[in-house]
This record gives sequence, structure tokens and C-alpha cells, in this order.
Amino acid sequence: IDIIISPEKNKSRLESVKQERESGEQQQQREEEEEEEEEEEEEEEEEEEEEEEEEEN
Repeated sequence: IDIIISPEKNKSRLESVKQERESGEQQQQREEEEEEEEEEEEEEEEEEEEEEEEEEN
């Protein structure tokens, strides 16, 4: 049995797949950026703790 998909339907399906892929990539990028920000914050906290220890000595 041949399944015939109208060009309009096929185009809209391609569009939605493309949008899903793009939104997935954006979400992955956002997660990576959040991880980087968390790492930077942790480093800053460690530096502040070290400075406080030096001041005590």
C-alpha cells in the first residue's frame, strides 16, 4: 500500500520537526550555560573563603 502525503502536510511536519530540534538545542545550550554559571559561583565562594582565612591569620 502506498501512503501518499500531501506536500502541505509534509511541509508542516518538516517545520514542526525542525522547531522541535531547535528548541531542544536551545534547551541544551541553556543548561550548559547554567552549569557554567554555577561553577563560576562556586569558584567565587571558594576564593572568598580563602581570603577570609588569610585575613584571620
